[in-house]
Amino acid sequence: MEKTYYVCKYTPLELLAAFGGECENLNTMPEGFDYADEIAHPNICGFGKSVLEAVLAGQVKELVLVNCCDTIRSVYDLLEDSGQLDFLYMLDMLHTMSPVSAETGDAARAHRLKGDSHGAGIPGNAARAHRLKGDSHGAGIPGNAARAHRLKGDSHGTGIPGNAARADSACSRERVAAQLKDLAQKYGEYKGREFDYEAFRRAFQPKERTQEPHLAVLGARMGDELFEMTEKSMPLPVVNETCVNNRSVA
Repeated sequence: MEKTYYVCKYTPLELLAAFGGECENLNTMPEGFDYADEIAHPNICGFGKSVLEAVLAGQVKELVLVNCCDTIRSVYDLLEDSGQLDFLYMLDMLHTMSPVSAETGDAARAHRLKGDSHGAGIPGNAARAHRLKGDSHGAGIPGNAARAHRLKGDSHGTGIPGNAARADSACSRERVAAQLKDLAQKYGEYKGREFDYEAFRRAFQPKERTQEPHLAVLGARMGDELFEMTEKSMPLPVVNETCVNNRSVA
């Protein structure tokens, strides 16, 4: 059975397991990028090239991506055109904005525009804030005035950050739900399997975390080869807590 590879911790592994998928993190570093350099822009990052190289070398036939960065979006387009995969799917990155974070963000932007009493505002922001405000005859720049109005909110509350955040979160949830259903349908058809509720439940396993003294590697990503090298050279046990390896479902 072919393995289904993934590169992001937001990949719904439990859903794939419900259709008999055996998932593995694609996290190796090839010795070179001979295949990837033939089809990718030279400025694409090493991680993106690693994914391309693995697929074009025939090591990967099933791949589920999450558009967590511009590189992955480019990789998806290239792989879709290549026709080298039996199954390829890309999900949107999960995101949400609470009313509190929206209000905090807008307050911070307003504060930066205004500048503080110590002059820490970016030079020229005071002038821009003045233009945003406009004079008593409404001579402020229309576009900036409109943005200021949206920050402040109108009498109907449509500009209130919290309302916008709630609407954005609701749309995000609906889109994620639609994509998960679409992935389930297409993956199930590809595997020729029906959704197995018990397999789905069994796939939810708590992440084991060491309580002993150890060194944690943090950050976006660490390839398997580099991690093994680190393990051998460190005096304490090393735990890979980089992005995709820090995956857990509560």
